[in-house]
Amino acid sequence: MAGRLIRLKLRVLWNTMTRQVSTTVGIVLGLLWGLGVVAGMAAGAIAGVVTGSAGTTGALMVVAGALLIVGWVVVPVLFASIDNTLDPRRFAPHVAPTARLALALVLATGVGVGGALSTVGALIPVAAWAVAGDAGAALAALTGAPLGLLAAFTWARVGTTWLGVRLTSTSSRRDLLSIVAFALFMGVVTPMGLWMQALGSELSSSAVTRVGRMVAWTPMGAPWGMALSAHEGQWGQVAAQALIALAACGIGLAVWLRVLPSAMSGVARRLPPRVDEAVAAGRALIDPDLDGAGRRRGGRDALVDSRLRAGGGGGHGERWLPGVERWQRLGLSAPSASLAQRTSVYWLKDPRLSTSLASGLLFPILAVVMSRAGQADGSGSGASGLFLLFFEPVVLGGVVGALMQYDSTAAWLPIASGMRGSQERLGRLAGSLPLMLAVTIGSAALAGVLIGLPGRGTLLLSAAMVVLLAAACAISLFVGAGWVYPVQPPGTSPMSTKGTGQMTVTLLIQFLVWIGGAIAAAPALVLLGFAQWSGSVPTAVAVPGAAVWAVVVLWAGVASAGRLWDARCVEDLTAIRSWPGH
Repeated sequence: MAGRLIRLKLRVLWNTMTRQVSTTVGIVLGLLWGLGVVAGMAAGAIAGVVTGSAGTTGALMVVAGALLIVGWVVVPVLFASIDNTLDPRRFAPHVAPTARLALALVLATGVGVGGALSTVGALIPVAAWAVAGDAGAALAALTGAPLGLLAAFTWARVGTTWLGVRLTSTSSRRDLLSIVAFALFMGVVTPMGLWMQALGSELSSSAVTRVGRMVAWTPMGAPWGMALSAHEGQWGQVAAQALIALAACGIGLAVWLRVLPSAMSGVARRLPPRVDEAVAAGRALIDPDLDGAGRRRGGRDALVDSRLRAGGGGGHGERWLPGVERWQRLGLSAPSASLAQRTSVYWLKDPRLSTSLASGLLFPILAVVMSRAGQADGSGSGASGLFLLFFEPVVLGGVVGALMQYDSTAAWLPIASGMRGSQERLGRLAGSLPLMLAVTIGSAALAGVLIGLPGRGTLLLSAAMVVLLAAACAISLFVGAGWVYPVQPPGTSPMSTKGTGQMTVTLLIQFLVWIGGAIAAAPALVLLGFAQWSGSVPTAVAVPGAAVWAVVVLWAGVASAGRLWDARCVEDLTAIRSWPGH
């Protein structure tokens, strides 16, 4: 059975690679990059062992091996929707949850790019100790590598099946998990170079050795600590660490055998109290205020008038379209107001959008770190760090034009209702601006305080970022009305590549939005630049002038994008419907 599942996953991997040229290129480049990283780690390990730093290098390899196991447990849980090829629930109609299936699923877990790179990485200690001429340590490393990989794959199965199923059992938990995963990726993985640089400046060889020896006695580090103990001639410790590694694998397999049946057959869940009350009272509905069609009854069991449900009936309309009247009081028409309210809600509830909003916070963090580093070492990188702030509004504004794609096939609603293009574009813009302005201005203010900018400089920086946001929104609304590119379908992780493709077209469109936004914002940026550096333009003139220019750019963008949307909306919807998962 293990061979069959391995062949199945290899076939799925091959089909995924060959489905699109961009996917093939991406996987190949990722594999080559991973092999390059592994080769660099291997060269460093071999050099460290050969040049006489065997103790520190061996401790580093123990820590790296432990992190490998932790990564296999944590990453699949956080990014469960990226690859669920071997989800046990898929096999429930065809096979019983037996021990053979459990072991086969564990072995097949390592099939793929991640498994191949992990296997090669697990053999780095073997190569390092062999080159150093320590046959005992190399043999211990060769024994510990399969145990470490087996523990990683087993506990990865336990994590994704037991914890992952419970965390993604409801849409709210799944969305929250997606947001947390994306935040961790953007905050930890993306600036990894900065963290490694800071960590390297604080750690000494003695601290690394001490940490490695402690980790070697944990279930994650024991398989890799065997080689270090063998190098030091502590064969009793080798035997003890081998027992710890075997126990980690054995306990993992035992837990996996307990988890698998419940994952395939489901877990009984207690009904909510309201359901028990309805059953005891003999009601067919949980909420007695709803009729059989799910519509809310009035005070005397009379249905709310259909005109009120459309939003035009004062207080009763608020039940059906809450929040729309706030937008109408701002001067938006009813179609634009309804779309603005819907857009503002989905910016917070759709993880694909909320993670884009949260990822904007990465730019001020990196800007502050680079600016402070430049101020500390006098390298002059402070200004370049501050320049990173200007990427935040451009990236955020570029998402506004793609909101129709994120709507997926629900984008037919504005088209079928006869909404004009200017109303549709204005509704999406209005629903997005409050949150984007809050993130943009808040980022500028926070970065200004942490970097130490004067109040005038922070004000000018905020104005420049707002102008860039307005220009990027205007350009993206126009581009998004005429040309759409694939995005993740609803319900998928923001880190997933499901439904995406045509990466060349996507990158080209996004690049055009960024360049167009910079060009559209250029007049106001020049005005703000004169106010900042030469002082020839007073701040009291530059900031209001930039605000007026931002409004003009937005108005022109909505007007021109509306006309293009009227001409292209049906073709855009047809393209969206052809994407996988939409």
